[in-house]
Amino acid sequence: EACSVGALGGKVTGAGGGGHMIFYCQPGKRDAVVEVVGKYGATPVDFRFDFGGLQVEDSSPGSKVGPELEFSETDRRTK
Repeated sequence: EACSVGALGGKVTGAGGGGHMIFYCQPGKRDAVVEVVGKYGATPVDFRFDFGGLQVEDSSPGSKVGPELEFSETDRRTK
């Protein structure tokens, strides 16, 4: 039904007790798609793409984050 109002495709993500449905929409059709999927209990969540990659932040005392991070032997075997 979402495709009939302007969604070009979609993807279901997550597993088990939750997740998201992501829709790719034609320009100007977002509101119509949100309305249609909202009839089935979906709640829209705004998001943006981040092209900077993964960033790890840890402010705990003694934490090592960045190039100096040491990997355990288990981590090395999986790389």
